[in-house]
This record gives sequence, C-alpha cells and structure tokens, in this order.
Amino acid sequence: VCRVPVVTIEELNNKSPCLYRQLTARWQKVQYDAEIWLADLNMGSSKKRVANLLIYLANHHSDDETFNLPSRYDIGALLAITTETTSRIIADFKRTGILQTNKNVAKLNVSKLKSIQ
Repeated sequence: VCRVPVVTIEELNNKSPCLYRQLTARWQKVQYDAEIWLADLNMGSSKKRVANLLIYLANHHSDDETFNLPSRYDIGALLAITTETTSRIIADFKRTGILQTNKNVAKLNVSKLKSIQ
C-alpha cells in the first residue's frame, strides 16, 4: 500500500499541474478497475465470472483481437474457484467456439461470451 499525504498532492498540483492530472487520472482508473473487479468478477456463477474475466482481459489488451490467457490455476485464484472448475469452463468455451487458444494466446467470440448467464 502506498500512502501519499494530501499536502504532498496539493504541492504537486501547484508545482506540476500536468503531472498532477496524470496521477489523478491513474488513480481514477485504478478505482474504476477495483469497482469492476468487485461487481463483475466476484459475483455470479463460476462460468459467468470466468466469462467476465475473459472479456475484461480482451478489452484491456492492446493487440488486435488476441490476449494472453492466464493459467487455469491463476484464473481460479483470481476468481476464488477451483482449478478444476476453471479447466472445465475453459474447455466448454473452446468446444462451443467461444474461445480459441494457441498456447497462452487467446481469441474470444465476445458476442457469444456476453450471452452467458
């Protein structure tokens, strides 16, 4: 945890308004991501949480339509579900054409994925 005194932030605003705006924009992004995490990634069925995580990863990747797929273990740990459950869901997404993978690179059919309840 990083703590910065309010006085220091106010001084930064006075000395370097551009840097201050950049810093506050980053804080707002972190806050937004935390809200997404709480709302979308920790509520609903396991399948829905995995779907939301994959959508989030795909939307926050700068490449074409692909993104790096975390390991099943990491996905399970992030979403508080077992590795086995994660593996079953990923396999189901592959079978149904929602997810295509090549090693750890993934591509989504987002329209199909968004329909998951």
